[in-house]
Amino acid sequence: TIGSGLMIGAWEGNIPLMALFVARGADVNKANRIGETALMHAAWKGHAKAVERQLQPAANAQLLDDRGLSTLEMARSSGHAAAAALPGG
Repeated sequence: TIGSGLMIGAWEGNIPLMALFVARGADVNKANRIGETALMHAAWKGHAKAVERQLQPAANAQLLDDRGLSTLEMARSSGHAAAAALPGG
């Protein structure tokens, strides 16, 4: 369910892995089968550095998953205010 390699890196907060996928042209706005993006994964897990360093500003924080949740809502509902407070989040 997580999705692409970039999404796995974002879920784990693995910045070197994310950097590799971004450098190789990974689509930061690609969604998995339930509409979640790498940005949403990083925000949900509270990986603010991953969001800031690898996903902003290219990632669209306004996208909604299949439940209608935005990146900001996902970060807030998982208790990760730092990730939610980032620009565009």
